[in-house]
Amino acid sequence: MATVERNATAKDNTFPQETVMEGNDLSSYWKALQNARNQVDQESYEYRPISQNSNSFADEVLRRAGLPAPTETGDDGNAYPSPGSDTH
Repeated sequence: MATVERNATAKDNTFPQETVMEGNDLSSYWKALQNARNQVDQESYEYRPISQNSNSFADEVLRRAGLPAPTETGDDGNAYPSPGSDTH
């Protein structure tokens, strides 16, 4: 798998975002997220725009890594529905 890295831009801050965890050392959670992502990737995760998509993929990876699911409320307090969330 190739990793593409880029510098953050000012536009990145305009996209809705939600913090699911904070802390000084989250390295164990990062490793758990990577492992969960690899597990889901190996299961031939089929893309279905409405029901099984990047939102449900992220939900499943968070769940397997033992992290809380997004609440669909951004850090700015606004609601951001995520089609496909909680459907996997």
